[in-house]
Amino acid sequence: MIKKNHYQLDILKIRAKALQAARSFFWARGYLEADTPLLAPSLIPEAVITPIRLCCHYQDGTAFCSFLTPSPELWLKRLLALGSGNIFQLGRAFRDFEPATGIHSFEFSILEWYTVGGDYLDNLRIQEEFVEELRQALKIGPFIRRRQISIDLRPPYRRMTMQEAFKEYAGIELPQRLSAEFLGELARGRRLLVGAEDDAETLFHKLFLQEVEPKLPQDRPLILMDYPALVPCLAKKHEGRDWLERWELYLGGVEIANCYTEERDPSRLKQFFSREEKILKRTFLDFKTDWDFLKDTAELPACSGNALGFDRLLMVLCEASTLSDVMLFALSKQKHL
Repeated sequence: MIKKNHYQLDILKIRAKALQAARSFFWARGYLEADTPLLAPSLIPEAVITPIRLCCHYQDGTAFCSFLTPSPELWLKRLLALGSGNIFQLGRAFRDFEPATGIHSFEFSILEWYTVGGDYLDNLRIQEEFVEELRQALKIGPFIRRRQISIDLRPPYRRMTMQEAFKEYAGIELPQRLSAEFLGELARGRRLLVGAEDDAETLFHKLFLQEVEPKLPQDRPLILMDYPALVPCLAKKHEGRDWLERWELYLGGVEIANCYTEERDPSRLKQFFSREEKILKRTFLDFKTDWDFLKDTAELPACSGNALGFDRLLMVLCEASTLSDVMLFALSKQKHL
C-alpha cells in the first residue's frame, strides 16, 4: 500500500504545470505533437547507448522481441520524411547500463523536437526561449542555485566552441584535424591511463571528461558547440571543416540537451550505421539495426533536432539534488539492492 506522501503531490503539481507549459510552447509555434511507439523491433545503432530488450508473448507460444526506445528519433524522422513539418514529442525513453548517479535513470522523460529548414543555431534560439517560458510558467526567478553556485538563467546563454573550451580550461590547442596519435600524446602528458586499443574518440572523451568538463563555468547556462567529427553522431559536418554542427546545453554543470543540424548524406549515414552496429554487437549480440530507417528517411528535409532531458531540466530549475526529487515514484538503486 502507498502511504500518503505530500511531497509526491507537490511533484505532481510541478510536473503538471511543466508538461502543460512545454506543450503550449510548441503548439503556439506551429509544431505538431507526435505520439510514437515505445517499442521498436530494431533501432538506430549508437554505441554509447545500451537499449533494453523486451519480449512479448502471444497465447500460441510465439514471441515478439523488441526494444524499449531510447528516444523517439527513430519514429520522428520517418514522420519528417513523410512531410510532417515541425514536430515534437514529450514522453518516456529507456536506457540500460546507466551510471549509478543522481542524474541518470533507466526510465526518464525526454522532449525531442525538430525544426524544418533550420540549423543548430536556430534551435539554440528556441532552446533559450523554451527554458525562459518554462521558468516563468513555474514561477521561478531568473536566479537559481546549484551546489552553492548562483546561476543566471536569462538569455542569451554563454557560447563556447569545443576548441575554445580546451584552450581555456586545459591549455590545449586542438588542431583542425585530430588524430589518435596527437590525442594519445596529450593524454599521456596529463598522466591519463591510455589503453593499447584506445581510438581517437576514446582518447578525446578521456581528455574532455578529466581536463575540461569539470572546469566548465556554471554561473550561466553554457552552450558547448562544434564537436569534432571523430565523435560520431548523426550531425552534419561544417563545410570544409572536420567539426560538427552540434551543441550541448549545460546548466549548473549538468548536461541537459543535445542538438544537431541533422546529417542527410546517405553515404555518411550508412557509414555511421555500419560503424556503430559493429561496436554494439561486440557486447550486445541480440541488437538489431533498423536498416530500413535509411530508406524510410531518404527524403528527410533539411532540419535540426534537439533532445532534452526533461527530468534533468526540472531538477536544476527546482534546485533539486537528484532526478528522484522531481520524478513521481522514481526507482532508486537502493530499493533494489
